[in-house]
Amino acid sequence: MRAANFKVIRNFIYRVYHSNGQYSSSELDSISIKEGIFKKENGLPFSRSTCFFYRKICENLELIQKINGKYYINESLKNHDFFNNVNSDNPLSKSEKKFFSEIILLNEECFNFFFSIFIKQKPKSASEFQKDAVFCRVVVKTQQKNDVNLFFDPKRKKTRIDPEREITFISEYYSCSLLGKNDINAIFYGIRKWAIDLEILEEFIYDKKDERYLYPIYHAGSNLLIKQKIFEIIQLNENNCVILHIPTLIKEIALETRYPIVIIKHFLLGLRKDYPKWVSFIPSSTVLMHERTIRAKNFGPTYDLYLYTKERGYISHIRIFKDIINEVNYDQYL
Repeated sequence: MRAANFKVIRNFIYRVYHSNGQYSSSELDSISIKEGIFKKENGLPFSRSTCFFYRKICENLELIQKINGKYYINESLKNHDFFNNVNSDNPLSKSEKKFFSEIILLNEECFNFFFSIFIKQKPKSASEFQKDAVFCRVVVKTQQKNDVNLFFDPKRKKTRIDPEREITFISEYYSCSLLGKNDINAIFYGIRKWAIDLEILEEFIYDKKDERYLYPIYHAGSNLLIKQKIFEIIQLNENNCVILHIPTLIKEIALETRYPIVIIKHFLLGLRKDYPKWVSFIPSSTVLMHERTIRAKNFGPTYDLYLYTKERGYISHIRIFKDIINEVNYDQYL
């Protein structure tokens, strides 16, 4: 397994579906390059090794199979509705993401090596996983050793040290550590990234200490749980005016409700808009720099939990008066 673009995978298996059993690997690679399926974002064709990796991913996920040197669509997918409405130019639709989510969640290797961290037993569907799975903490450690991993960097024209990395996933059910490039590329940059791209999991970094979390996205359509969590925090505070740190608030709500972060942010912005008398924002004093500067210096992941408006920049705190509890219309959050 490795990093992959599921739009490419969708278009590739659609090609196999229509040519079912006609082509060998080299023929299929040539056709996929010619038809613009196997190409980079800059328009250049994939290398041979990249074509090979995409074919192997599709084989490992049991989307396609190789019989007597020819490629066929997997027998179980021949009559699947997935192939009825494929548009190769469009991004993945919600139904297509759901299709691939089911594929990788039910895949034996993907579950054993990654998804088992989040849930006690293998789910029967993607919806079961997203309903029952728990969050996990991700710890990334980088160590440099002066006597190992020396290699020549042609870009810098000098020998440099390749740092060793250890990535650990910790949940209430299980913990595992990745050591070595193969495991890290296959799971951290492979399966984990697939799950994020397919909206199975959401990931965020909390504060500058690289405290990273992964949690299954589960949104039943109501924002009432967000309101309940915020009001619960307010009621536990002795003061009438409560000031809350937005990244901490979003972290707590996300891990408890498992709602997407974008929905939580939208709720907070809507709360300020609907109840300006009781809710106000406090811009952050530490991130007053321009957004381009933050992105250029790769500070983005650290500040993804902050609210951002064009008028006020990054917002780190929200001020809420307790009187709002008696003013809120509960029906609007159902």
